[in-house]
Amino acid sequence: MYRMDMLCNQSSATIELVEIPHLAPPGRHGRRILLQPRSHRVFPAAEFYTRNRYSGRPSTILVYVDGRKVPQALTPQQFMRYVKITFDVDREGRVTITGVEPKLTDLCRFW
Repeated sequence: MYRMDMLCNQSSATIELVEIPHLAPPGRHGRRILLQPRSHRVFPAAEFYTRNRYSGRPSTILVYVDGRKVPQALTPQQFMRYVKITFDVDREGRVTITGVEPKLTDLCRFW
């Protein structure tokens, strides 16, 4: 039994999350998550954290909007901390990432 996170894309742009392990060779990456415009996806909260712990190498989750890298990045601990992570892109192309912390009523998010 593990907790699930919801990743939401509230923009009209395609958002891609790419896991990059520390000291990995160029072009080498871990898991990729693609969020289509105005869609959401359910994702195991501990997946990135568990992969880091077993490999012994920390990783960063980079954010790409329509194929271009943005300065914001996520850590595996943020996936453990929040039950819902929302991505939004404004007209100037700035990305806003918002996390919602779990409440006692979020026990139903365990699958």
